[in-house]
Formats: sequence, C-alpha cells, structure tokens
Amino acid sequence: MSTLPLPPDPRALMKEFDLGAKKSFGQNFLKDQSVLRVIAEAAKLRAPHGVVVEIGAGLGALTYHLLAVGLRVVAIERDRDLVPILRREFQWAGEALDLREMDAAKLKYELLAEELGGPVTMVGNLPYQISSRLLVALAEAGDALHAGVVMVQKEVAERVVASPRTKEFGLLSVLTQYAFHGEFVRMVPPESFVPRPKVTSAVIALNRRDPIADNAEVDQAIAAARIAFSTRRKTLRRVLANRFKISSEAAGALVGQSGLSVDARAEELSLEDYVSLGRVLSDMPGFARKTSKESTGG
Repeated sequence: MSTLPLPPDPRALMKEFDLGAKKSFGQNFLKDQSVLRVIAEAAKLRAPHGVVVEIGAGLGALTYHLLAVGLRVVAIERDRDLVPILRREFQWAGEALDLREMDAAKLKYELLAEELGGPVTMVGNLPYQISSRLLVALAEAGDALHAGVVMVQKEVAERVVASPRTKEFGLLSVLTQYAFHGEFVRMVPPESFVPRPKVTSAVIALNRRDPIADNAEVDQAIAAARIAFSTRRKTLRRVLANRFKISSEAAGALVGQSGLSVDARAEELSLEDYVSLGRVLSDMPGFARKTSKESTGG
C-alpha cells in the first residue's frame, strides 16, 4: 500500500449507485478529510496491536484513513447496500481489511478480543439514535475493550466527559466513566457531513481507566446511580424514600451512612460517592443491578 488511491468520495459514490442516506440507520457520511485524518491518528495512538474495529464503515471514508496510517481494520457494516461498494473500493487493501456484514449493536466484544488476540480498540461514527446504548455497551465490555475513538452528537460527548456538579453530568456519565476516562479530540460541524445533520458532533477518545472498585461494587454503584437519577431534581433523601417506600428519616439515615449530605442530588455525587451509596443500599429489599437496556438519560 505504498501508493494509495484517492480516498472514497461519499457524494460521488451516492450518485454513482443512486443511494440516499438511510435515516433508520442514522447515516450521515463524514467527508472532511482533515477530521478523518485526526480520527485515524487518534485511533492509531490507542491501538497497541495495530488493529482497530470500525463501527459502521459506511462508504469507507474513515476506513481509508485507518488503513492509510498502517492499521489493520475489522470493519463492521450492517447496510447490505453498502457492503458491495466497500468491497469494490477496497480491493487494494488485501488482508489489511476484514469487512463483515453485521450489526455493531450485536457485537460480542469478549469473543472479538479472543479472536483478535487481545483487547480491541473501537473507532467509528456512532449513529445518533443509538449512540448512548453503544457507549454503554463499550463500557460494559470490560477488559475486552482497550480504548475507543468515536464520534457522537456534541451533547452526548459533553455528558461522557462531564464532571460532577455540572448540568451535563448524568447517568450516562456514570455508566461510562467507571470504565473510561473520556476526553475531547475535536468538534465536528454539520458541514463536514453528507447529508448535513442538524447538530454539531464531537470526536471523543475513551481511554480504559484503572478500576476504582471491584466488579460487584461497581454493579452496586451503577444500580444506585440509576435510582438517584430517576428523578434527578429531588434530593437523595426524597428519591430513596419514594423508591423503597420508607420514611424520610429512614431514607436520610441511609444517605448519612453513605457519608453523604441528605440534601445532595444525583449530579453532585462522584463515582466514589456512588460506590459508597451502593454499598449501603445493597441490603435494601428490591435493590438489584439493572441492565444496560434501560434508559441512559439523565
């Protein structure tokens, strides 16, 4: 691959194959070559084995740049209309590209890591309508996932990297931050895409962090956060009283045992605070870890 062909032109390919972006798939094809290069370089820095898994290859704009920086790419694309185009456009890539027609939402990260010989690095433009669900799935992949470089709607990115006591800090912040330290890479304006979306996007890096508690305690902390953010405008005392059908005094005692202020609200708690709260609540009847299929809002 010493002499590369020109990168794919999404607009030209859409015209050639009489394609339109599928709203049901959340398709907005990135065309800005400078942004694509930045994503590829950020992915290379976080791919210790030189292999990345691309979520939603689309028309190959990012795939090209990942290959161009010397990475081997396992490209996931569920749109059967696009897969033949990708195969044609990347005949030159040879064994450096492994193209798979499948739904990224159904990936089994543990099996993928085992197949590829170690923790994987994910990269891609996540569909807006399922970006939160995919981010939580990445967080729950555990040791199977080394890092990620993903593009999401700006507001989602702000929640992933938010700090406690800010309006952006919510349940998605907690769910992802137990697994990753998130950092902004760059903002991406609407005109960088075809078709042009109505929102601004952002590229964020997800760097695996050392665990702050064992798996059981993290599960408890996440369950506690789900309860706390269920009505985020209320104090913890009121939320717990309503959730467990106990008196305000009893709820306040639970909060106090956690070392927290009874008047604290969900967005004011740190990850460590949720670990403490989860320990105390774990003995309450009906307290159980919830699945990632539930809402990640808040």
